Amino acid sequence: MGSLSGAAPTVKLTVRDCTKRFSGRTVLNHISFQVRSGEFLSVLGPSGCGKTTLLRILAGLETPDGGTVELDGADITALPPARRRMGFVFQDYALFENMTVLKNVSYGLHFHPEFRGREDLCAHELLERLGLAELKDSLPARLSGGQRQRVALARTLALNPDVILFDEPMAALDADTRLMLQEELGQIRREFSSTFLYVTHDQEEAFSMSDRVMVMSDGHIHQIDAPEELLRRPADEYVRQFVGENLLRRFRRLRRFAELVGES
Repeated sequence: MGSLSGAAPTVKLTVRDCTKRFSGRTVLNHISFQVRSGEFLSVLGPSGCGKTTLLRILAGLETPDGGTVELDGADITALPPARRRMGFVFQDYALFENMTVLKNVSYGLHFHPEFRGREDLCAHELLERLGLAELKDSLPARLSGGQRQRVALARTLALNPDVILFDEPMAALDADTRLMLQEELGQIRREFSSTFLYVTHDQEEAFSMSDRVMVMSDGHIHQIDAPEELLRRPADEYVRQFVGENLLRRFRRLRRFAELVGES
């Protein structure tokens, strides 16, 4: 969970009283929360609740109308994206289609002096660690959706960001690939000691991977808690229905199939 046993968790990211409006409509309404170092925090909510806008503000792609963003206690609200030590993994991969996998992963390294002359070597080493070395000379068009998302993640990891932001990265993938990537994300987080902030509208996805889940609707945070606590002690009726009842409904639909698998 990002801290040694017995030690108090370190706060990596702090959002204070963040507000954002578009065309007079409030998308984020004075939200505040913290993310612990090494934590996997999922942001769960329906479409239009403000999840993606929040990620874009954290990444520096949008400017809040009010409030602050702090990384390791330093105010980064006005910093450009390149100076925030954050990575962003998009739903649509955002790979350069005219570049090989190796060049996609090494691309960002060219803008950092400490990697000068070693960009391809560092990228190749990372691809090997992630089991992608055999794809290094392939163009994105020749990759499956799961492979493309792994390459997008490798490109983000290459810059060793303090926080990695995920905007529904598995929404376009088939069920088998999603399950495989969910397991891989857990392994990657442990190996790289990364802090993950993961946006999704899928309760099962959020619960299976996260240390804590932040439940949102209409620009508000209803509750931030461990998955078990959201079910045991929902903060309000919205959390009880959106999280608890939806999971129970899904379980009931699948239970008879699970029993059949157990009998085979």
